[in-house]
Amino acid sequence: YDDVEFSRQSPQHRAEIDFGGKKWLTIPVKHTGNDTLILDAEIDMSQQWLRTHTNTLMGKYGGNAAAEFEPFYDELDTDARLVDLTVPLLRELFDRFEIETTVVRSSNLDFDRTDDPSENLGRLVEELDGSRYVSGGRGYRNYLDENPFDARGIDVTVQDWTPEWDDGNVCSLDVL
Repeated sequence: YDDVEFSRQSPQHRAEIDFGGKKWLTIPVKHTGNDTLILDAEIDMSQQWLRTHTNTLMGKYGGNAAAEFEPFYDELDTDARLVDLTVPLLRELFDRFEIETTVVRSSNLDFDRTDDPSENLGRLVEELDGSRYVSGGRGYRNYLDENPFDARGIDVTVQDWTPEWDDGNVCSLDVL
């Protein structure tokens, strides 16, 4: 969902990569206030993040790896929003992993929103005729109220896993 508050401490704009130790590839977002929605988060194109990303990707995966991202980076202009990059990249990853699914942005859906995040999620799943909501473990423990889902007959599943490999987290690029 893209019509919720952007969080600077989340993977909404950054990904961890193992390159000479753990490193974050971060897309810088302009500071426009605390109530910025994901769909309104503007990429700070004045920073040198594209060069940093390119150098890191070339160093870790070789010279051609960065070229894979050029079509996505080339589409960005000075008014680019985070979703202008992340949504096309997500679709590309789905294609590469042969995942057949439809990407729907919640901001494009017409459903009654409330101030209750769990109620909104229940309504969102219902709007999409879904029967299951998959929550991350931390979000489930800290925020999620199952009542709106139970009222709609929607199952809640918690995806809370810790990698079993010695190196910890893996970047999707590692397996492509």
